[in-house]
Amino acid sequence: MNKTLKKVYTGLKQIENDLKIENWKNFELDFSTDFQYKYQTIQMIKTQIGTNAGFYAIFKEKNCLYIGIGRPIWSRLKSHYYASQGKDKAKRWSDFFQNHKTVLKVYWKEFSCVENSKIDDKTRLLIEAILTIEYEPEFENQK
Repeated sequence: MNKTLKKVYTGLKQIENDLKIENWKNFELDFSTDFQYKYQTIQMIKTQIGTNAGFYAIFKEKNCLYIGIGRPIWSRLKSHYYASQGKDKAKRWSDFFQNHKTVLKVYWKEFSCVENSKIDDKTRLLIEAILTIEYEPEFENQK
C-alpha cells in the first residue's frame, strides 16, 4: 500500500466512530406540521442545531431516507420541511418529502476540519459519499 493511501486509510479508521450515525446528536422533526406553523418549526430546528455546519441524516424508524451536508445544517432541514409541504420547485424533492410527511428522526454531527472552506467542502463530500455507501439512503434510489 502506498504512503498516501495508507494515510487516508489511517485517517478514516480514526474517524470511524464519527461515521456511525447512531452516535450523532438527534431529535425528532414532524414533517407533517402544517405550513402555517413554519416559523415555529424552523425555530425548533435552529434551537436543536444552532448554526453548525456538518452532516445530517433523516431516518424513518431504522430506514435511512436521506443523508446530506449543510452549511448551516438547519437551512438544509428547512428546505426539506418546505419540500414536504409542496413548497419546493424541484419535483424530485417535493415528491420524496411529501411521501414522508410524518415524524422523522434527524441525526446530525457538526463537522469542520480546516480553515480553508474549499478543502472543508471537499472533505465533507467525501465523507457524505462514504455515509451514502454505508447507509444506502432511500432518496438515492428514487428515480
